Amino acid sequence: MDKQGNEVGCQIMPFVQVILLYHEIHNCVSRYNHQYLHYFNPKHMKTKFYYNIHFLIPVLKPAGLVLMVFFASCFFISAMGQPQDGRKNNSPSSETFPKLIFAKIPGAPKLSDPQLLMGRTEPLISEGMGWAAPAIYDWNGDGKKDLLIGEFGSGLENKERAVGNFVRVYQNTGTDKDPKFSDYFEYVRPNRFAGSGTPLSIFTWCCLGFTPQIVDLNDDGYKDIVTGQYEQGEVTCFWGSEEGFSSGEKLPQEGNPSGKKNPNLPLTDVNSWEYWSYSTVSFGDFDGDGDYDMIVGGSALRLSKNIGSKTSPKFAYREFLLDTEGKSLRVYDPSEEELKSEKGYLEKYPAGVANAVPHVVDWDNDGVLDLLVTNGYYKNGFHAVLFFRGVNTSEGYRCEKGIPLFTAKDGSKAFPGSWLRVFVTDWNNDGVNDLLIGTSVATTNGGQFNHKLSWAWEHDTNIAKENPGLMSPDRVEAERTGNPDSEGRRYRVSEYLKEGGDPTLVHRGYVYLMLGKK
Repeated sequence: MDKQGNEVGCQIMPFVQVILLYHEIHNCVSRYNHQYLHYFNPKHMKTKFYYNIHFLIPVLKPAGLVLMVFFASCFFISAMGQPQDGRKNNSPSSETFPKLIFAKIPGAPKLSDPQLLMGRTEPLISEGMGWAAPAIYDWNGDGKKDLLIGEFGSGLENKERAVGNFVRVYQNTGTDKDPKFSDYFEYVRPNRFAGSGTPLSIFTWCCLGFTPQIVDLNDDGYKDIVTGQYEQGEVTCFWGSEEGFSSGEKLPQEGNPSGKKNPNLPLTDVNSWEYWSYSTVSFGDFDGDGDYDMIVGGSALRLSKNIGSKTSPKFAYREFLLDTEGKSLRVYDPSEEELKSEKGYLEKYPAGVANAVPHVVDWDNDGVLDLLVTNGYYKNGFHAVLFFRGVNTSEGYRCEKGIPLFTAKDGSKAFPGSWLRVFVTDWNNDGVNDLLIGTSVATTNGGQFNHKLSWAWEHDTNIAKENPGLMSPDRVEAERTGNPDSEGRRYRVSEYLKEGGDPTLVHRGYVYLMLGKK
């Protein structure tokens, strides 16, 4: 039985059990009545005891019906009383966030505390490596927003073998204003109505999954799905149509992302490794010519203008995005120790990180596009989400220095997990932008949210990209002992397991919602 069938079964079984309980009570009372009349027949024994108990017989037999009504009522009241998102008391949504301090940005939404997006009985998740890149799109054309979650290493949860990098769809069972979801999901496929065809996927072997951007890139009236990749640096578009989506097409860019790359050349050289590495993308019109330009992340935040047309885009050389002082945008300020650890650190990583992920939006509603930027979020000093306010100057588009959207009041980690991704939408149709944040959290013991590991920095716990709970027992033991003759010899030894870490650890992607208000 599939997951959807299991849901129906779970809903029916409690009521069936109540009916069976009534049946058993009815039979017991009937047997007792028969035996009583045999042994305490008034013709044979007219005792005080008989007259006392005989008075109760008419009451005992209907007792089963009364109990059935009672238990059924409890069941339905429980079902009705449970929040429609399926949230339970022991759900990870009840995990306590630290007190958050939100940045005061004129014109921007005032964000609420994060709330975990739930299905009927469990969180809406991604699997594989456990990274989650959320997006909103009306997948089935019913006029309601559905939730898409891009994955990295899809299928890894099944016998340790990834079969692609897919996008999950959780269809909205509520309303467009008040989205609700079941636990059931499907993968994005070419025909979105028939659900047929191979799931949409991209090639990426490290550090970056399918990160869906929803945009009408060729101005034909249909939304397209676009994503970058870690390497070779291609940007793939799945063109939208009435029926669904095309197979992936690599967008034309200046240079050759699939060509041979020299790791010794600087980031500014189109033939270098760093120029193309970690090509996360987002789109907006940054030069006012009516078509979509492309913002690229990775080790630097860069602008690639559309030098094609509104209907046939082609993207130019990736130029550094600058702040109002003419400097490259900085996502993280490395320490002196970090700068000394690698020669030419900031020349190689002008953003301060190698994994910046931009999202384009006019966050402060001033008519100029801004950037919300995330990163690996795996060590102290990293911020969950940075806001770069866009400004138009005589020298072109610039950004003010980045500020964190929120921080923890006590200085601790402000958000659980790592490898954050954001998407902006009006979740409840109140005219104010809301924020979705995907994160890779640590779970243990069959998918239970692990508070200690998820709220710690992965740099400190040594669990980055580790999923021993998906490994065979032999491989777990090999990882723990470093035995070169075992199955694990093909893999690096996990320091986490060597130090006594939980072998049931599995990363899963969660999506949190932060509602905005004016």
